[in-house]
Amino acid sequence: MSLSASQEEIIVRQYVFQPAGEAENDAIHAGLRAYNRKFVPDTGDLSLAVKDADGRVVGGCDAFRMGELAFVDVLWVAEDCRGTGLGGCILDQVEAAAARQGARRVELNTFSFQAPGFYEKRGYRRVGALEPAVGEYGHFFYAKELCAVELPHIDHGRPFDWGRASADYARWRDIYPPEFFRPLTERGLCGPGRKVLDLGTGTGVLPRALYRQGARFTGVDPAPEQIRQARALANRDGMEIDFRCSAAEDCGFPDGSFDTATACQCFTYFDHARLAPRLHRMLKPGGIFAVLYMAWLPGEDPVAGQSEALILRHNPAWTGCGETRRPIAVPADYGPWFAVEAQEVFDLRVPFTRESWNGRIRACRGVGAALPPEEVEHFDREHRALLAAIAPEEFSVLHYAAVTLLRRRDRAEN
Repeated sequence: MSLSASQEEIIVRQYVFQPAGEAENDAIHAGLRAYNRKFVPDTGDLSLAVKDADGRVVGGCDAFRMGELAFVDVLWVAEDCRGTGLGGCILDQVEAAAARQGARRVELNTFSFQAPGFYEKRGYRRVGALEPAVGEYGHFFYAKELCAVELPHIDHGRPFDWGRASADYARWRDIYPPEFFRPLTERGLCGPGRKVLDLGTGTGVLPRALYRQGARFTGVDPAPEQIRQARALANRDGMEIDFRCSAAEDCGFPDGSFDTATACQCFTYFDHARLAPRLHRMLKPGGIFAVLYMAWLPGEDPVAGQSEALILRHNPAWTGCGETRRPIAVPADYGPWFAVEAQEVFDLRVPFTRESWNGRIRACRGVGAALPPEEVEHFDREHRALLAAIAPEEFSVLHYAAVTLLRRRDRAEN
């Protein structure tokens, strides 16, 4: 509504107009958020500050959530702390807090002289731009989907979020024996001079397991908590691995960036129609896409069978049950871009203690990634009691492994 000159004059006489200070700005923000809550009552604050050992503020983020949408208003890192990874840690924590509060998307904006590359590397997708906006500089708008997943062909569409199981995942899922990786290591697919992209890296299990082979690894995963754990574990062991928060289908690496791509335990979650052509582009000519999978055999191993039955009692929607030996099925989407070079299926016996097997089960999709925290604790108590009754302190569980190697076609076939 436009005002006449006389109406505007009356308003100016009624109120005091002055520059806003910190207290006034706080009041303005509080007033707007109170108004918003009338329409979206489910809101939450995501702001945080970072201080050094001397108590100096060296970074932080002003962010909040409305329903399933999180907004990052400001993210700042002090000049002398830039390039240290602090900005990424701040953003990871904000995203993780947003996901815990139920957010499924983050939106933010930045100028071309600020950090568009930083956000793009962390999985943000540009959804708008004003170019130029300020002088010669552009103003860019970004969005990123958070990591809770709902897929109709998995768990009957029940949502799961690997970020919720990250602590258990990091502690209990580094279980793969060297034989599991033999189809890769005997072919030198992760050897010196090669660049390897690990898709759906989780806590970086595969690149950390094969790091001593000599390749330069990059790992991507859509779950911020998983990436945070991956970086912490790699740093602990002195490994230089480039972990980035991004869905496999959204990777923006240049053409011909990698000799090998890998996907361990995550192939079923991908949007294959989107991934296949993108991966073909990112791999060098003759590049290999290695898909790996390992699962316990509940019909042949009694401990695995009884643990699985307990999972199903707590989460009947879970479809990761009833595994039998089978090669990895390769969707037709890969046919024009890749050719099957080799497939193997073989058995493995994996050693556990009661504690480590309980942790491995708790870190599976059907428990830690899907159940509410209180239900996870209920499951944990029941499973520990079950193991005390049926399993010795140390035992092994029969698994099968399946590995498929796809070679990049020189030209896409129609």
